[in-house]
Amino acid sequence: LPESLEDYSIMSQSVQAEAMKSFIEDFRRKKWQKTGLIWWNVIDCWPQFSDAVVDYYYDKKLAFHYIKNVQKPVMLMFDEPHSWNIRLHGVNDFDRPVEVTYKVTDFITGEVMMQDKVTIAADSAMEIEAMKVCQGEQRILCIDFSYENCQEKNHYLMASAPISWELY
Repeated sequence: LPESLEDYSIMSQSVQAEAMKSFIEDFRRKKWQKTGLIWWNVIDCWPQFSDAVVDYYYDKKLAFHYIKNVQKPVMLMFDEPHSWNIRLHGVNDFDRPVEVTYKVTDFITGEVMMQDKVTIAADSAMEIEAMKVCQGEQRILCIDFSYENCQEKNHYLMASAPISWELY
């Protein structure tokens, strides 16, 4: 629980960022089954706590940066746990296939959980690999990947509420 207004602001922005990131990733993983996100309430018209991603003073909230990252043309992301697995997915919005080299690391332990190369077809989404998990665990997985001289990152927060602020 936040102990100050500043803590509340940071914690609420983190929840907003993770929620919006997850929502976008769900759409992207289901490319051609789900399409067409429309953003509104991008900027606040007066000082307030709200779900806008840019505040009244034009400061970008954490969600702005998360959204910008997960909407890049090539992105790797995990889905939610199902049957004791999470699945790594790749999305490619380019009109050409892209070869992606990736590594998934547990943020806390540093253990490499997955590492490989994959080709993602043009303008598509695909499941890449599955990983066994214990659904009660709280962990952060770092996804580092590269393609065509681009180095990218994403992360996956695997946790059920209440989430440890220290972990985050």
